[in-house]
Amino acid sequence: MAHAGLTSLDTQSRLLDLLFRGQHEDGDDVSDQAFLLRAARAVGLDTEVVRVFLGRERVGDVIDLEVNQASAQGITAVPAFTIQGKYRVNGYQEPDIFLSVFDKAREEMGDGSIAPASRSSPGPSKSSRS
Repeated sequence: MAHAGLTSLDTQSRLLDLLFRGQHEDGDDVSDQAFLLRAARAVGLDTEVVRVFLGRERVGDVIDLEVNQASAQGITAVPAFTIQGKYRVNGYQEPDIFLSVFDKAREEMGDGSIAPASRSSPGPSKSSRS
């Protein structure tokens, strides 16, 4: 995605869609250079520039560092959200999970100036990590 940072948000979004679809629906290996080049070509990126970028030794080191940092922070799935620097919601969650975490953060603020969020259902259906 670092190379995609030089492109429009639309191109970045389309590239992410292709990468996620490839990994999660089609079983592609997102570390496979051929797959990455096909995805880059599909969104209109210059595949030769992408090939040179992917060939840099530092790219793998940066990715490894980011994966290790995420793991050390307790991130176990994507997307991962950290709320108020204290609460983490990993992976896909229903809206009630977020509402529950927001309510907990509001309670800790302690000033009572913000009312708890209303819920469309009786309570959380999954647990969140804190």
